Amino acid sequence: MPQCMCPNCKTPFPARSSEFGENHCCTSCGLEFKLDVVHLARNQLPNTIRIQLRDTDGNPFTRFSVPVLVGYGYQFPPLRSDKRGQVLITKNMFMKAQRDEVATGIMDHRGDYSLNRFIHIRVPQQSEAIAISKARLGSQWHILDFEKELYGDMNSLIAAYVPEQDIVPVEISVDLSKADNDVELELLVKTL
Repeated sequence: MPQCMCPNCKTPFPARSSEFGENHCCTSCGLEFKLDVVHLARNQLPNTIRIQLRDTDGNPFTRFSVPVLVGYGYQFPPLRSDKRGQVLITKNMFMKAQRDEVATGIMDHRGDYSLNRFIHIRVPQQSEAIAISKARLGSQWHILDFEKELYGDMNSLIAAYVPEQDIVPVEISVDLSKADNDVELELLVKTL
């Protein structure tokens, strides 16, 4: 169901495609308007998303670098936590990941990614990470620009997907209809 936004108070609301062209009344501010495609919610990406990985004691997880996977209608290369247990995602990184997606030619059009409401962030379990890395290697795509910028070569990229030790998978979503320009998240990392 498409996500729309009131033109007056900017409240998001779901609408069935059959409702387009019909009169709509905003439940928040009471504005009446004819629902049209201009009311589709176009979400703005935050300037930054800062992720702090934590261990079970609440301390920064620094035992080893952890791969973090980001999806927003397209997938990022894996992002590895730094020596402080942090991952920083910038708006510019979204543009680079989108360019890589478009460069593959998998889709005939770029799409309007601003219609996506959620950014999905996850830390995969080791077996899933291995499967993802094998699928990337088996895709036969050369290393893409953003992947190359982060890892240099295909072997380093493939290795970046897999954590040193098996970990409990964890995921979180950022709701862009409610997100600030700078988002701060914490993820609990537990080893198996």
